[in-house]
Amino acid sequence: MSYPSKNLQILLVEDDLVTRLYMRLLLQELNCKVLFTKNGEEAVEKFNNQVDGILMNISLPGIDGCEAARVINQQNPNNRAIIYALSSAAPNTDTYFLKAGIQGFVQKPCLKSDLKKFLLLVSQKKHSSRGKSMSV
Repeated sequence: MSYPSKNLQILLVEDDLVTRLYMRLLLQELNCKVLFTKNGEEAVEKFNNQVDGILMNISLPGIDGCEAARVINQQNPNNRAIIYALSSAAPNTDTYFLKAGIQGFVQKPCLKSDLKKFLLLVSQKKHSSRGKSMSV
């Protein structure tokens, strides 16, 4: 049985090269197509409505992950992508993330099981937005 992440397009926004390579490897093992950027400005530029999910580091050079998420959501009001924050520190407040349009949080170092939970949500939203039902 293939995992429901097959053919999901994930935008990975991470400035640390080692973390970016590790996350890309995990996502590819889960059959995802991975676009990646190393800062918030690039994430805003690279985002398109074909992206199903975004994993965004919060501490980025230039504009941070929360601001990049806010801009993506403002510029794309019909955005269907689920945005999750990536950080090595637990969030101080969920309200800050919610105001930016970030729907969840994955703590680094990220485990494959954490990614599977994220990808299941992304897959369910993708299929429900297309009017299809998904069996797991």
